[in-house]
Amino acid sequence: MSEAFDDLTVNDDGSRSNSEGVIVHQPWMAQNPDTLKINENLAKFKTLGEFSEAHMNLNGELGTLKENTIPKLGDNPTDDEKSAHFTALGRPESADSYTIGKPDNTPESYLYDNGLEKVVRDAGHSAGLSDSALKTVYDAALNHGIEMNKQSLDAVKAEDLKMENALKDEWKGDYTANSEKASRAITKFAGEDGLKFLTDAGIDKHPVLQKIFHKAFEAIGEDFFVTGDKTPPKPEDKRTASGMPVLDFSKSDMPVSQ
Repeated sequence: MSEAFDDLTVNDDGSRSNSEGVIVHQPWMAQNPDTLKINENLAKFKTLGEFSEAHMNLNGELGTLKENTIPKLGDNPTDDEKSAHFTALGRPESADSYTIGKPDNTPESYLYDNGLEKVVRDAGHSAGLSDSALKTVYDAALNHGIEMNKQSLDAVKAEDLKMENALKDEWKGDYTANSEKASRAITKFAGEDGLKFLTDAGIDKHPVLQKIFHKAFEAIGEDFFVTGDKTPPKPEDKRTASGMPVLDFSKSDMPVSQ
């Protein structure tokens, strides 16, 4: 409850306190309008000079705050208004200025998409995103893609291992010899380019190919791979018009995971 000016307690320094002992008036406040002669906030300043200095400091802080304030966009902002708004948000000058990119530790197995990076840069700049905002989103998506790629490769390797073990169980003690025959057949028929393709893809030793080309080796015969000679077919063999054996690769011939 407010108290009348004359009801205030006068202190030794000329200030006045209310009934609760709070100073609510300083001598310099006598020149104020009646509504501001009693004011706890103003009375915190013992002199007019202190109040003036605080007022000037506040004006400076408000000016700085105004300079750092992000301008709001209206319903139909102009290009200049949007540009000023996005710049205040921290958007780089151009899409090329974003610091996103391919990390140095990106696995060789992960196919990094430079085209996608450019699309993200352009979209981020158009949306007015700051560098840190776009980088946070891009790195999260990129790391997720790398992890999914790793899990996919691990799953493929695990399945290949199962098929390889199944083939070892089937061939038993002949596994090494049969694998060598299959490799010779692959080298013979795939040629340099084909072998490079299979090797680069990491499937030149795939159990399915091993099984297929081992059957080819056995059907055609050792002499063909040593001399290139086409050994005359046995009467019961099925041959093409060119003399090559017809191979029957049914599903039951393929190694399967257990």
